[in-house]
Amino acid sequence: MKAVKIILVAILVIFFLLVIVGFLLPAEWEVSESVVIEATPAEVYPHVAELRQWSAWTAWAAADPDMTYSYSGPETGVGQVTEWSGNQGTGRMEITGVDSLRRIDYYFSMDDNAFGAASSILLDDVDGETRVTWSSAGDVGGNIAARYFMKVFTPYMSADYQSGLDRLKELAESGRAD
Repeated sequence: MKAVKIILVAILVIFFLLVIVGFLLPAEWEVSESVVIEATPAEVYPHVAELRQWSAWTAWAAADPDMTYSYSGPETGVGQVTEWSGNQGTGRMEITGVDSLRRIDYYFSMDDNAFGAASSILLDDVDGETRVTWSSAGDVGGNIAARYFMKVFTPYMSADYQSGLDRLKELAESGRAD
């Protein structure tokens, strides 16, 4: 009986330590990756401005070729919406702001809004080339499980962003007439 009591106390101590550490983890998170593309912003912009083009360069489309997409709203600009379903879950993305040839803002959510984030893609003209920066940020508030999840998940998200940007670079540079 003494061993059971020791085990229960140990479990409680570990639980409380996990809670305390969870509150010390940041509630806010951010992912941001960049690439320089040997093309002008005018040559890169169409690939990011129309959601129907994203399956050609994002890492998620490459990871799940059987993913299905639906689109609604205008073909370009604010209000474009894509929804998807695949092996990694379901999601929705909506363009919320556009600064032509310079910035696309969007909000994405996954699994019936269990996870969501405000995101952007910035295009900066750098001497005839384009620096593309893809960023997302969010705040999980006091949700301790979400704080742990984001600590583990953001490196994977960062890798997916970099992989997508690398594919965008290949796509934009391969279509360029020199």
